Amino acid sequence: MAVKYTTEQNNVFMEVMEEYRRRIEGATPEETKRLTKVFAKELVSTVPLFYGRSENGIAERLVYFDNLLAGVAFPFEYYLKSTFNYFGKLPRKNDDKYQNKWKTQHESRRERP
Repeated sequence: MAVKYTTEQNNVFMEVMEEYRRRIEGATPEETKRLTKVFAKELVSTVPLFYGRSENGIAERLVYFDNLLAGVAFPFEYYLKSTFNYFGKLPRKNDDKYQNKWKTQHESRRERP
């Protein structure tokens, strides 16, 4: 079973989101995926709170928090109750509410048929 993220770990995603968004701005979906994984690798190696976490898990959480913080509305249950308090707390440039270009496995697993 996956280890839940702590409030402190979730706050890191909020703190790094502007940098993450800057790096993926204008990227294609494939490039967004690659850049997200590179950024996740950097976080795992530099943020002590993430030591022991998988790079893929951090990458998917970045996409999740990008959507969550921007206030992206989904037509299915996507956001976890434990993190919904972050919804819309850090809008993107020009208040863009399009979903992150990389549709992760996390998103697919939570989507209702």
